[in-house]
Amino acid sequence: MSDISRKALKLTRNVAKELLLGKVQAGPGGEDRLNEVVERLVSGEMIHSTPLSAREAKEIGLSVNTDFPEDVHDFMRLFRPVKRTVEYVG
Repeated sequence: MSDISRKALKLTRNVAKELLLGKVQAGPGGEDRLNEVVERLVSGEMIHSTPLSAREAKEIGLSVNTDFPEDVHDFMRLFRPVKRTVEYVG
């Protein structure tokens, strides 16, 4: 079973790297942070029931834009979560 888990983690890391390539902001010293960001996302530190906030995403180096048209915020208000684990702020 551990072999399957290792393979799944490797696949997840590879997919995350592919999706984030060229999209992760450099660190304060200009260093490449892609591997660091991928590790934070796939290591189990963050789980799907507690999604990243825009602030947290920015802190780990992801490029984030929260400037959406009001129509998008209005639309997202239609999909309030049942347990209030995710909050869409307009």
